Amino acid sequence: HIFDAIGRPELREKAPGSTSTVGGLIQAELDRVAVAGDETTWNGLSLEVLEMDGLRIGRIRVTVLADEPGS
Repeated sequence: HIFDAIGRPELREKAPGSTSTVGGLIQAELDRVAVAGDETTWNGLSLEVLEMDGLRIGRIRVTVLADEPGS
């Protein structure tokens, strides 16, 4: 799972409702079908849609955001 790969396995439990994929998480955060170029932040991650495959997200970029000073 992507959250394990980035060293944040605890985020699996924080995903909303029935979301089981990062693509589903992005679309839930956007509250619409994503398009290439969409980006959202969630729990210290930047999630960017790079490519769509029809209505499905085909490729994403996940960036771990730097902790803010004092946090």
